[in-house]
Amino acid sequence: MKDLRPGLPDGCGFWLGTAAFFAALGAIGITIAVTEYHPPWPSAWFIAGSVLCALGCVAATWALVLYLAHKEAGRRWCPNPSTHAPRAGQRVPATRPRETAAARAGAILKAADAIGRGELARWLRPVLREINGDLRQAAVGIEQACRDRSYWDVRHEFDLGQTWEGNRRRLAALEGCGDLYDTLRDAYAGIARMRRMAAGSPGLAEDKDLAGVLEAVRKAQAAVGNELAELG
Repeated sequence: MKDLRPGLPDGCGFWLGTAAFFAALGAIGITIAVTEYHPPWPSAWFIAGSVLCALGCVAATWALVLYLAHKEAGRRWCPNPSTHAPRAGQRVPATRPRETAAARAGAILKAADAIGRGELARWLRPVLREINGDLRQAAVGIEQACRDRSYWDVRHEFDLGQTWEGNRRRLAALEGCGDLYDTLRDAYAGIARMRRMAAGSPGLAEDKDLAGVLEAVRKAQAAVGNELAELG
């Protein structure tokens, strides 16, 4: 049976011969430039030889690409296509273009959803880690204020970074994270109140205010920890 595979080896041979031709001409030009000119770099012979050598490299690269493509096609090419033709009396299974299109669309949507989750995780993970550090720092300050019944030594624990303020709108817009946003909002509001109290009357700390804020902070820490665990 006649071999119906494409004649890619001929294409490889042609481009290899072209590469050798260009390389030979380029070598001649560079040799003349090196022999006749000092320095040889600005001479037309050297420039022309370099260009021809570059063209030879391009042709050789293209020959390699054709060779590899033919090799891959050879592994997949069927030497006897008639074996795949339907036999007499054999029913050809009906195609289901709608189901196939739906499956492809579903695969595309799943891939897009995976990419979206990856982008979200790359932004959300470091933000939540910074917020978790703020909450941990504030919790330490509240616990010390409870023990000392004053804010004298804990005023700096309530000076938090700008991570929450810089990302609160984006956090509020997250779907399915309403509880996380609400707990963070309550915790940061309580910490801000503690900061004002520490600045106004550092020598007095009321237990009921401290206990309520500490509970909000602990709740926010648990919500952040759960979200970080889901992000991985």
